[in-house]
Amino acid sequence: MDKRIIKTQKNLKNTLRQMILEKPFEKISVTEICKRANTSRITFYTYYSDKYDLLEHCFEDIQEEATARFEELEKDNPEHRLNISCQHFLMVLIEVTTPFVKASVQTEASPAVSMYYHFVLKNLKMFGKINADRLKTQYHPGQLDAFLTFGLWGFIFASGVERDSDATMADAKQLIDDLLASPIFEKTSEK
Repeated sequence: MDKRIIKTQKNLKNTLRQMILEKPFEKISVTEICKRANTSRITFYTYYSDKYDLLEHCFEDIQEEATARFEELEKDNPEHRLNISCQHFLMVLIEVTTPFVKASVQTEASPAVSMYYHFVLKNLKMFGKINADRLKTQYHPGQLDAFLTFGLWGFIFASGVERDSDATMADAKQLIDDLLASPIFEKTSEK
């Protein structure tokens, strides 16, 4: 793909990601995105059908960022200890989704919240499939994934913007250890 196209698309996505932090997604227009990105509406519509399509592409980029970050963290887990992998997974999800959780405080029925939900749910399912031999639960995986998805939202939301992110991460690590030690998960051998 032409470097100019890639640069333009990246600019539009970064602009939307920044704007979501400033005001509810529903109140952001394509015209505002284009103005802020210094891009014409014609160019916008060459690549995206609407702002929802652009948001979907933002989540695709976030997925790539999350995968790369998880792989980077897992280099410090050469024994592939389950609790460490779970901690890394949760840390990455918190890092990449916090802006959307904080933005969702501004509005209750935001499409960004729905996309966040599906993004986290998709990642939990992938993590569960990869670790199926090490991560057994007494609950239906779909139910547990949905519960954890909203739990992650609540965890980030309850931490608030003024809370130290290091403290939030420390709490998240402890929460993972506590969950894995609880009767929710069957005891399996560490691999």
